[in-house]
Amino acid sequence: MKNRTKELLREGKRVLGTWGMLGDPTTIELAGIAGLDFVLVDMEHTARDLPTIEHMARAADVVGLTLMVRVPDNDPKTILRVLETGVQGIVVPQLETGEDAARAVAAMRYPLNGDRGVCSITRASRYGALRPKFAEYVESADRELLLVGLIETAAGVENIDDILAAGVEVAFIGRRDLSGSLGVHGAAEHPMVLEAQERVLKAVAAHGRAWAGLVPYRKPGEEEWITHDVPFAVYRNDISLLLEAYQNGVRMLGRESASAHGQGGQR
Repeated sequence: MKNRTKELLREGKRVLGTWGMLGDPTTIELAGIAGLDFVLVDMEHTARDLPTIEHMARAADVVGLTLMVRVPDNDPKTILRVLETGVQGIVVPQLETGEDAARAVAAMRYPLNGDRGVCSITRASRYGALRPKFAEYVESADRELLLVGLIETAAGVENIDDILAAGVEVAFIGRRDLSGSLGVHGAAEHPMVLEAQERVLKAVAAHGRAWAGLVPYRKPGEEEWITHDVPFAVYRNDISLLLEAYQNGVRMLGRESASAHGQGGQR
């Protein structure tokens, strides 16, 4: 297996993706057609299930896009079952210690590099077609699967060096959750949040064998996107983009949106 996103990162190039909150494989195809490198499908905050993830993985293969999944928790069995659908990476929420990170790494890698259960007839291993060369598949999977750890609490920031040392490959800064952990809910631009973010970015740079990630943002009244030159950038999410497009269309046609009447709202 070849992970195009990981290959680009190894070459020192920036990759761009989006959060996939909707469960339609068509959205994955559209992301690939649009030129994105990857989609992070969310199983933590959505009702996505494993059959849906498997269909989305098929759609990603069609357009040469890297599909990764944010699992609901750092549970080895959950991670195993998601990996067997054939996705190319796992996003683990709320990593706070080196032990948390080591647990995720072990779940991602086969023995002797980890504890991942072995089955040669899943979609990930081409339903048994790779059995004659299963050892090669294992080596490839351990090398190509990408582990993204969400750094979204004060504890995660405090222990970032241990988290990176344990083998997390992308340290993704979740500024919204981080603001809550620091006691400034929703204030993603608060100096404490920005200071914590900078600490993570410096730790990743010093580590040298990992990449930093975040959601690029714009400050109020400014047009330029702030990326901090991170190589792993995630542009918004499918739900917000679709809602915004509909709202813009409603306004252009002289109608008020439903949210203006209290019938809905944008998170």
